[in-house]
Amino acid sequence: HGVKIIFERMFNKFLKERGYEEFKLVMSPGLNFNYLSNMIEKGKLKKVRLINYRYSEQTQLSLWGDIIANQNGEESYELKFPSKIENSFYKKELSRLFFSKINNGEKINFVNQYEVDEISFEINYNNSSKTFYLKDRGKMRSNIDVSRRLEFVNEEATYESKKRVALELINEIVSYVRTSVEKDDEIEANILDEKKLRAEKNAKIFLNSKELNIKSTYKEA
Repeated sequence: HGVKIIFERMFNKFLKERGYEEFKLVMSPGLNFNYLSNMIEKGKLKKVRLINYRYSEQTQLSLWGDIIANQNGEESYELKFPSKIENSFYKKELSRLFFSKINNGEKINFVNQYEVDEISFEINYNNSSKTFYLKDRGKMRSNIDVSRRLEFVNEEATYESKKRVALELINEIVSYVRTSVEKDDEIEANILDEKKLRAEKNAKIFLNSKELNIKSTYKEA
């Protein structure tokens, strides 16, 4: 996060000095979903916040139907789970939502009981807590404890080990993105195959009915 802020500031300063004042670089954090998936799967769900935003009365719609509104605040409701069964059930549902595509302009349907604008939830794993957001991923910090993966000399992590771990984390992110794209392609391919089979089936039914009508007409003649 610190590197991101410094890089943004210096790059925008560079653009301004070169005369590109109308341009501004904004960077979004790249989350390591392999790490987050492991944390959700093995960690303990501490609490869930169901959030609804309050908007001003003057809400305008753009040509594309997106809401342009002034946010006056938020109302939230917190859920806690005294039993392991409840914890497991809600964590499974949150995991499904977190790793699925959610339309930012639509309400989130949570366990067929709540419809809200946003959901945040806190997971505790290995004495470390992280707050997840279903929509606003920009609020999340990709803090990962890598101390066990580093090599130390005189209680200082070596440059080579820090470089190696940094590259490993980048490769983990790239690997997850590639796998996600392949899964999406596979799902789309399956949908297309299903539509194709359905179309072929309907075509056969249609042709068979036409053939029966022709035979029936021929007999009558």
